[in-house]
Amino acid sequence: MSGLLSSVIHNAPITKILIPVVNGMSTAENQNILFSSLSLGTVLGENLSTMGDNLVIITMVREYGYELEFSTFMRLGIIITLIQLISSTIFIIMKINYDFIIIGIILLILILIISLFYTKIFNSSKKFYQKNLQKKLKNLHLFKRGSI
Repeated sequence: MSGLLSSVIHNAPITKILIPVVNGMSTAENQNILFSSLSLGTVLGENLSTMGDNLVIITMVREYGYELEFSTFMRLGIIITLIQLISSTIFIIMKINYDFIIIGIILLILILIISLFYTKIFNSSKKFYQKNLQKKLKNLHLFKRGSI
């Protein structure tokens, strides 16, 4: 829940709003796990959209002359954030229930393998980096020739 909320609103207010909720739900035994879940969700959920710090990054990228389209950012952001949120959920479940450790490790390894070989992630980011690398090499070539 905190991951989805922090994708729409900055993570600091979401954390401040949800601390009393989590504190009311927690007992002495599960307090650390619930607050860990809250912090993981708010930090990782912010990467889902261009709100907050990501807007600053997009602005900086554009100031340096590179293009990062909103659709490219969202396509990568959704996939990467979902992978991170699912992986952190599996990690939290492994902390709660020790019987789930072997299954959790297998699931985390499967997520790692799938994300490494997921071609759409690499193709879209590859196009972005190739386009920007070509601009950078062109600018470097002009700089070496003394045109800039």
